[in-house]
Amino acid sequence: MSIKCLVATVFLCLFLFELNVYSQGEFKNWNAISFSIPTAGKLNFNLGQQSGFSFKPYDLDWMQLSISGIYKVNRKSSFSLGYRNSIIFRSKENKHKHRIVGVYSLKSALNNFRISNSIITEYHSKTETKYRWRIIYAFRIKTRKKIELPTVDIRPYFSSLFYFNIGGNTIDQFNNSDEFVGEFVPYGWHRMRFSLGLNFSFSNQWGMAVYVMNQREFNTDFATWNAMNVYNPERDKIIRPFNNYSVIGWSLRHYLKRNKRKKKKRSEGSNEWKYFSSQDDF
Repeated sequence: MSIKCLVATVFLCLFLFELNVYSQGEFKNWNAISFSIPTAGKLNFNLGQQSGFSFKPYDLDWMQLSISGIYKVNRKSSFSLGYRNSIIFRSKENKHKHRIVGVYSLKSALNNFRISNSIITEYHSKTETKYRWRIIYAFRIKTRKKIELPTVDIRPYFSSLFYFNIGGNTIDQFNNSDEFVGEFVPYGWHRMRFSLGLNFSFSNQWGMAVYVMNQREFNTDFATWNAMNVYNPERDKIIRPFNNYSVIGWSLRHYLKRNKRKKKKRSEGSNEWKYFSSQDDF
């Protein structure tokens, strides 16, 4: 198979994936741009801006500004700490949400693939009513070898995220007989995301990712009275319904003052921040 045929096959797989998830929920568009600022040591700083749009009609839902620092312990592990300020335009009044985000990432290799496992801890401001803390497990796998074209290098990837909610506002809970049993906080595993994407490297300083993502929310059996998507017979409506949707998005990144001799090492360190900032929101 030629390189062009391989790239076309990957794009076809992304397209078929998106057609499948589009029929199961709302469709959205996320776009982001980020800047990586290296230092003389093991610490990098990152700035980013991201926007989310809904379709039918195509309107701006939210914008987010983020700043973070990444400390590379060694070639396989890193810590990061960041702050994000989000503006939500969907509500009657523009609402600001703030969060502190800490990430620990551990990288490994398996045959022709590179794997990243990460634990993300988030603390949210009181304007976020669904949770106060979130613990997120993130898995990412990408090909070791790049698809090399005359003007760009391409590397496919797959990622998944699983969310554990802690805190937030209570929800009235009812049993199978529609009897009220009390108010409880819906903690627990309630969300997962799966993504397919392509990373493009145009030069030593510019790169871009194009991806499709599907989000699904759910309840788990081990926490009977900590459910979301609860039907309230007294109000005849579902409280905190599942927020299921699909996303097609792109993320443009620029590496400032980048040393060509350290291209491989530094790009891998920056890609982790780009990935979490552009696909781990809302």
